[in-house]
Amino acid sequence: MVAGGGDAVTLGLGDLAFVGRLQAPSTLLLDLYPSAAPAYSLRQIRTGVTSVVRVRRSSDNTESDFTAVEVSNGTLASWVGAGNNGFVRTWYDQSGNGFHLEQTATTNQPRIVASGAVETEGGRPCIYYTAQTNRLNVPTSYTSNFHSVFKVCRVTNATGPARILVITNEQAVLRKTFSGAGYQMYGAGMSITSAGTMPTTRILLTGIWLHADGDMYAYSNGVNVLTNTTGAGAAASPNGYTIGGQPTEGLIGSVQEVIIYRSDQSSNQSAIEANINAHYAIY
Repeated sequence: MVAGGGDAVTLGLGDLAFVGRLQAPSTLLLDLYPSAAPAYSLRQIRTGVTSVVRVRRSSDNTESDFTAVEVSNGTLASWVGAGNNGFVRTWYDQSGNGFHLEQTATTNQPRIVASGAVETEGGRPCIYYTAQTNRLNVPTSYTSNFHSVFKVCRVTNATGPARILVITNEQAVLRKTFSGAGYQMYGAGMSITSAGTMPTTRILLTGIWLHADGDMYAYSNGVNVLTNTTGAGAAASPNGYTIGGQPTEGLIGSVQEVIIYRSDQSSNQSAIEANINAHYAIY
């Protein structure tokens, strides 16, 4: 029984359960850390999001939108059909800012369904880049600076560089080195810094440009693997960006999530990484 302004109100068990659901805190990443712009994932990461991806099927080039649930529950695979492939036409920005990743050239679209089965990494759906020419681009209308990137990916390039994130005109780059071994990170007008050895297994890769101390940092599965102290970080006005890189330095491998913040997220970094890792169980 709940006391109102005058008369008492009696709640049944069903009503109490409903109230409990209303009061349950959200565990969706962008509900907890909402300043991301843009943000891409094959899971739902913000309340109110519907479609997360638009897919083209190989049998007739028909396109259709899918929710996160439909990507993982068999709906997408059934729509593509046994023996057919599905390719990503649009990866929707879940931040609500409309910076959707697009690829209209069918030969450059990464794959999400192979021979009727959804591509997966660690048991979760992924987008697979089968060739260095695969890439997804955001419109050049995206001109705001950014500082922090969280990306779930697996880089399988055997040799040569793999550009994991490229801001137009090389204002910020996070990639595998030309030797095909280490991490590499730099911004406009800065020297290139390399370190460590990038694994071919799936990782949560975090990049922070223009940290509060003016340096740049790269983290792999929460561990600092590279620090670049050669300048002031990313330039102020990128003109679009690419997930997948350039034709001769593109990524071969998988991507499941890319979260970009326009601010230094050092204070939230551990919590954001924990939320991502709780879903993907990477490390």
